[in-house]
Amino acid sequence: MAAGDLARLLALAALWGASFLFIRVAVLEVPPLGVVEARLALGALAIALYALLIGQPRVLAGLRRPDAALVGMVSAGLPYLCFAWGETRVASGIAAIVNAAAPLFSAGLAQVLPHRPESERLTPVRTAGLAVGLGGVVALVLVEGIGGHVDLLGLGVLLCAPVLYAVGAFLARRVFAGDTALVPAVSANGLAALIVLPFALVAGRPAHALSIQAVLSIAALGVGGTGIAYVLYYRLLASLGATGALTVTYLLPGFALVYGALLLGEPIRPAAVVALVLILAGTALTNRVGTRRRAAPLPGQAESAISDQRS
Repeated sequence: MAAGDLARLLALAALWGASFLFIRVAVLEVPPLGVVEARLALGALAIALYALLIGQPRVLAGLRRPDAALVGMVSAGLPYLCFAWGETRVASGIAAIVNAAAPLFSAGLAQVLPHRPESERLTPVRTAGLAVGLGGVVALVLVEGIGGHVDLLGLGVLLCAPVLYAVGAFLARRVFAGDTALVPAVSANGLAALIVLPFALVAGRPAHALSIQAVLSIAALGVGGTGIAYVLYYRLLASLGATGALTVTYLLPGFALVYGALLLGEPIRPAAVVALVLILAGTALTNRVGTRRRAAPLPGQAESAISDQRS
């Protein structure tokens, strides 16, 4: 791997890992819907500006497609809300571990969908991967949630996000078939921002003037964790291909755990680390077959641009 690609890979993992930190800081002062709205709008704007700079103005055409609005809400708006609300009750590191399970839910959903590609059919290796990874999710719920270390309702809401990412990936493949990856990235975030806006206004304004930490966190979440991060991913996918770009999936939870521990004082409990190892091992096994033949998933966005790992 070239030094430039390695630097972009580490920067991408650092940005996506920091998204959970930014969310946690922002929701201490801003209602979750307000955080989601800012993230969607700033992210869409940043990606649209990048598309214009590289001479791809046609990516904005997706904003005129009604079906893209559904993709945007399922793959961006609702999962972002799950993370924002969930992190009012759960540590940012735990949220990152939950996000790491997104490829598992996507692979599991593929097994019940009609006309799935040959590269996504169930194999012994993929079955083992799903079992190991979902075992990590169960361990996280049993030990951290039911065990009382983590708010169970918050953890349950967080777990809805990777499920939504999986469904969003399925919808994006059908709605954006044949489009470049920038089209769903702009339209999903942009249209979801328009839909969320009235709800964010009704949810109310912050009770007091925002601190500089909250303002910077929201700006970094939208421009950095959503906009710039996607541009880095787009560059990596072009230079490294699906297999190389997929490496970021395994790096970002570690960054998130370290950020939470160092900057927010969040404990890193052994059970959470074990759950993360199981989830990542399951993801590695699940993606071992056919990885070179399909696009790498984007954590926290849809698969062609929105699926397994927003965060």
